Parts: sequence; structure tokens; C-alpha cells
Amino acid sequence: KFPSPAIQFNPLDLIQKLFIGGFDGIKENLPHIYCGLPALTGCILYFTRKQLLARERIVSAAMLIILLFSFLFAPLDFFWHAMDQPSWFPYRYAFLFTFLLTCFGFEGFLKTENTRNVLSGLLVCLLLFVIAVLTLDEGQLEFSAVNLGFLALYAVLFCLFPNRIRNIYLPLVCLELTVNAMLT
Repeated sequence: KFPSPAIQFNPLDLIQKLFIGGFDGIKENLPHIYCGLPALTGCILYFTRKQLLARERIVSAAMLIILLFSFLFAPLDFFWHAMDQPSWFPYRYAFLFTFLLTCFGFEGFLKTENTRNVLSGLLVCLLLFVIAVLTLDEGQLEFSAVNLGFLALYAVLFCLFPNRIRNIYLPLVCLELTVNAMLT
């Protein structure tokens, strides 16, 4: 049965999924789009780079927006599941979104102009984090502490090693993903 054109969840709830501890289960959950704060920060840097052609940024943004709308609107989600109701594991195509965020993130750090740009990216992540915290249920202090700790660590590392950001990108992502797996 083709689903009615309805929004499946509050879009603000999706922001929590970008941070450590955003896992909410396998069945009847939000999309699994966690890929790490370095990837998220780098993705922000990617879209603010002046060297990129506007056309490249538009196409990249369009791919992310199409996937976001696919998460939100039931008919698009139905399409991604081969015109069938998803069974057991919804949003199976979410890996495409995290893959794009990670690729754009690496590209953003690869050609970062200066530390100021990285700190601007971290500030945008901090803003997203504040929105995520405001939409949290009570009793999730661990979520806030761990994410703020990593954001502070990244700010310090990026200030200390502005020219080596791309060299520390992969180890930071691995460290953060390990911590997230242990908390989950």
C-alpha cells in the first residue's frame, strides 16, 4: 500500500542523530546518520569554501537535501525501499547520507584555508549541539558531556595543529566512533 504524503517525524529530532549517543534502536527509530563530529565540521567547511564552484556546492547540497527529504516524507522513503514497506530496519539508505557527509567532511578539511574557518565550523556544530540538547529527553546528561568534551578537544587540536588537520582527521573520527560504540 502506497503511504500517505506525511512527515514521519519532527525534523529537529534528526539533529540529535548527528552527535555521540544519538542511537535510538533498530526498529521504529530515526535514521542512523551519525558519522562523527569531525565529518560534520568538515562538511560545514566544505560548503563554505570559496574555491569550490557554486555548481559543485549546489549539486552536493541537493544530494543531501534529497536524502533528508527521503527520511522525512513517507512516499520517498517507500520509494527507497523498492516500493515496499520497510521491514525491521527502516531508512536502509541512510548510509548514503553518512557517506556523503564523511566525503564532504574530508574534502572540507583537505583544503581548509585557515584555523578561523575550522573554528567557525566548530561553532556551527556547537549551535547544532545546542538545538539537539534542547530537544533531548530528561536524564541524558551523558550525551551533553561527551559531545561538549569532543567539541572542546577538536577546537584545541585544530588551534594547536592548524596545518595538520587533514593528518589528524581520520584518527579523530576513529576515536569518536569508538567512544560512540562504547556508549551505545
